[in-house]
Amino acid sequence: MNLMEITKGHEPKQNEQTDQTKNSLDTTDKWKQLAKEQAETLEKVSAERDELQVRNQKMNEFIQEFQERTHKLKMEKQQLFFENHEMQEEMQKSNAEIQQMTVELSEMRKGAWNMSELKYTQHGECLLPEMELTEEEQQPLGKYGMMRQQYLASERPGLYTRLLLSGRLMTHLHEIEQSAQNRLNRLMLTLPKQNGVTEDMKAENPMRWAAQMNSLKHQAEEMILSELIYS
Repeated sequence: MNLMEITKGHEPKQNEQTDQTKNSLDTTDKWKQLAKEQAETLEKVSAERDELQVRNQKMNEFIQEFQERTHKLKMEKQQLFFENHEMQEEMQKSNAEIQQMTVELSEMRKGAWNMSELKYTQHGECLLPEMELTEEEQQPLGKYGMMRQQYLASERPGLYTRLLLSGRLMTHLHEIEQSAQNRLNRLMLTLPKQNGVTEDMKAENPMRWAAQMNSLKHQAEEMILSELIYS
């Protein structure tokens, strides 16, 4: 067998190996291309995810800001409601005072208080009317009467002056004193029962009973101040 025959016998095998190598290279290139595409897709998805997270964060910040603004608006609305309520109460008080002044003026015009019949005494450059106090009016004022007098003089000078000039100030103060005492007595009968402060507690634990009674008395006085003194 000569060299040409030997070479011809090996040519198909070499061609087959070349084809296999080529196919292997094509497969490798395809895997590389696929891996590259997957990497690009993953990078794109990651970028979209990051962008979505940023958007979500901005949305959460917007929602939080919106909730804060809503809460602030609710608080302002509530404040306006209270202020409007207070203004309405002040207007009602003013209207009541105007009505009272109208009634007093009408009484004075009818001659309930004829100032021309009063005697006057010279005090410096002023003439002051001589008014005699009744026996009740000459009694010293109690705690609540003095508190009422201080309140009228400082907070409601118009009413205080009218009562003073009409000669009814002391009568009014004594009436307030009596009403406050009666109200306090009634409250100190009902509040202990409502809060379980009994005679048994007084016998078993006098210190606790005294503390509870003092607390209830303070509560009762706060009610009296609101209802009678500062009204």
